[in-house]
Amino acid sequence: MDIKPIIDVRKVFRDKCTADCLASIGYKKISTLQYRVFKKVLMGYTVIVIAPTGIGKTEAAVFPILYNINRKKIKPIGAIYVTPLRALNRDIEYRLRRIAQCFNLTVALRHGDTPQSLRRRIRENPPHLLITTPETFQYILADSRFRDYLVNVRYIVIDEYREMITSKRGIELLSAINILEKIIGRRIIKIGLTATLRRVYEALSLMDNLLYSDIVEASVGKGMELSIETPGEKYIALEYEVDPGFYSRLSRVKELINRYKYVLVFVNTRDLAERIGWGLSSLFGFRDKVMVHHGSLSRQHRLRAERLFRDRKINALVATSSLELGIDIGHVEYVMQYMSPRQAVRLIQRIGRSIHRIEGVPRGSVITLGNFFDVLESIVIGRRAFLGQLEDEDIPQKPLDVLAHQIVLRILVEPGIKYDDLFLEFHTSRVFNELSEEEFKQVVDYLVLSRIIRVRDNRLYPSYRAKIYFYRTTMIPDTRSIAVIDVSTGKRIGILNEEFIILNLEENSILVLGGGSWKVIGFDQDEGKLYVEPVEEIAQVIIPRWEGESIPVEYKVAREMGVFVRLVIERDMNYAMNRLGYHNLKISKESKKIIDNLLNSAISTDIVLPSDRNMVIEINSENKYIILYGFFGSKVSNTLKEIILALTRKHIYAQVSAYATPYYIIVSFKNYRPKVDDAYEIIYRLKALGSNPKLFEKYVSKIIRESKTFLWRIFFVGQRFGAIDIRKKEKLSRSILKALADTVIGVEAYRETLLRDYDLVNTYHLLRGLYIGVLKVYVFIDREYVYPLFKEAINRIPSSMELHVIDLETYKQRLLKKKVSLICMICSYKWSLRVE
Repeated sequence: MDIKPIIDVRKVFRDKCTADCLASIGYKKISTLQYRVFKKVLMGYTVIVIAPTGIGKTEAAVFPILYNINRKKIKPIGAIYVTPLRALNRDIEYRLRRIAQCFNLTVALRHGDTPQSLRRRIRENPPHLLITTPETFQYILADSRFRDYLVNVRYIVIDEYREMITSKRGIELLSAINILEKIIGRRIIKIGLTATLRRVYEALSLMDNLLYSDIVEASVGKGMELSIETPGEKYIALEYEVDPGFYSRLSRVKELINRYKYVLVFVNTRDLAERIGWGLSSLFGFRDKVMVHHGSLSRQHRLRAERLFRDRKINALVATSSLELGIDIGHVEYVMQYMSPRQAVRLIQRIGRSIHRIEGVPRGSVITLGNFFDVLESIVIGRRAFLGQLEDEDIPQKPLDVLAHQIVLRILVEPGIKYDDLFLEFHTSRVFNELSEEEFKQVVDYLVLSRIIRVRDNRLYPSYRAKIYFYRTTMIPDTRSIAVIDVSTGKRIGILNEEFIILNLEENSILVLGGGSWKVIGFDQDEGKLYVEPVEEIAQVIIPRWEGESIPVEYKVAREMGVFVRLVIERDMNYAMNRLGYHNLKISKESKKIIDNLLNSAISTDIVLPSDRNMVIEINSENKYIILYGFFGSKVSNTLKEIILALTRKHIYAQVSAYATPYYIIVSFKNYRPKVDDAYEIIYRLKALGSNPKLFEKYVSKIIRESKTFLWRIFFVGQRFGAIDIRKKEKLSRSILKALADTVIGVEAYRETLLRDYDLVNTYHLLRGLYIGVLKVYVFIDREYVYPLFKEAINRIPSSMELHVIDLETYKQRLLKKKVSLICMICSYKWSLRVE
């Protein structure tokens, strides 16, 4: 399909004033894609538009909507435009106001930060098209003062549709649209906009009946210019206390900013965004040229950063996913991804922010670490992005926490609705069409027990707590940030989420944070502070679950990396590159050299490397660890980690911990030196699980329910059910989370854990290969030389920093000033005082 503007706007819009107005603001012609969407919507079809960024998907959606609202004189509110991010709201509002003026129609923006005065103005004088977020859509639907206007809604646009359906807030939005259709007794035409989509017809069926729905897809994409770069350590940074590799990568970022002038730099974690922003400002004098943008920064800061970049007052933004979706800044000339993006779909979204014009081709690069895994992962993901081989969407199926919130919404809209009618309504809806009566009853019983709703004469009514629950609960759970304090200096060294501390830490735990190792002294839950002291110990460390690490690498990506390694070993690197289609990518000499050097080193010394057909187990008895190397992917690796931990604790040694990445699992023992027999014991037990799918499922289900990850999911699902409210001063504990495991909250948390954290299907496939001998395992112990991948593995774990010298007198004074709480064990009398 031609995505270039070729159809004169006057042939589409017969009204001369409208056509002239559109032409005056830059819409002299529209593309074939936009025209096809125009015709489909006018025919009454629900449509998903799949097309690259920057080709006018937004205009494709709103042109037919505004045209029909104007032509049919539809009263406000005639259409609703839903976006997942407030940043998108602000961007979309400006564009749509200009277009709507050509149709003599009005546009307004309403979200959580909208001032009360403006909210009142919107209620009193509603717009023809309302721009909002999924959460605000729920609230206006529950507001009886708004519902009189919602009966006029004919169209709903869902921006970033792929992103929406993979989250519970998106699923809840679709359920609320079903409720709105039920209230007004009429089908609403929906338009979903997305740059990428794999499970097309499942995504379409969530919006509407397939008989009245269609896909409009750009058959000719914009393409992409992509390079993979690994800057060599050619820059000397002795005058700076920074890693030479980091300095070299930052130097390359600086060069590209200078060359392209207006650049976006994407990273996977907020900490890294801050570090790069600091480096560009402090080391290279970009203080007035670069700003940082991520979700932890204030709304005012993010707005200012967006405005300055849009007005060309700064040259670069360093951002996380906060700028990944839909921001339309046409003068972005280049995009950099710092380190592997971990997913092809994420890379396409980010590189697509550049050359945001129909005639342009997005261009950018991945700046990798000097690390084998990071380089190879970036190459594989780059190829898959280039060819459109994207990750499958993980779509939540009939989520029970969403159901609870939607039941309350439906009862607020229609108090006294019959129990059987409400079940039938949800059971036949597009979102919950496989909902069983038992599942529905579980959720209703929970809401009744929690005094959120009441049942009388088989009818459901809201209780006094219903509105409190509904308005205070969203599908975006909160987390409480805890300051980590070095007791020797009193300085804050970082922050951790409260649930991470509760689930993973206790006194004397060793924590890696801010590049150093710290021992936990105590946790003051009331003050929100975790006290630690620096230590040299590196064994048995606990590494926080960082945002970047939570972006999963798909099993298929990891297996392709394994295929590449095998092909290089069997033939050579050029053969592997050509066979797998990597010749389309611009791969720097330094990147190729990193891969070539490691693989050739292994080949020349007859060292076995993991591949799609091999796993390698390395035992280091002196340092008390076992490392399992293999190309697993994130979810399979997490599943294997839990299995190996359970097997090791039962059959080998109890005091053991583990750390998993997509390519290796490090098992660390305390006060025990692992032996070769231990490795073979693990292999034997893994093979046994691969021999019987029922045995595997039963065993893995049990250990997942006992895992910290499951409790972590309970923490978030509990918030969505209203059982946990971190804004209250009630103390959260592991015992409270465990108590919720046997409730409907635990049922939904287990489902979410399987969807987001583990991959039972591919893990069993891997173990089945191990059982039948398709997958070989090689075991090595206490080599005289360092295993080639060991350094690559260790380099991806945060390293130690220089330890502080503790001033004992200062430490003593700080302890003496500490306020403590005391309790009499006989009479339970409580009092507080300072130590001194």
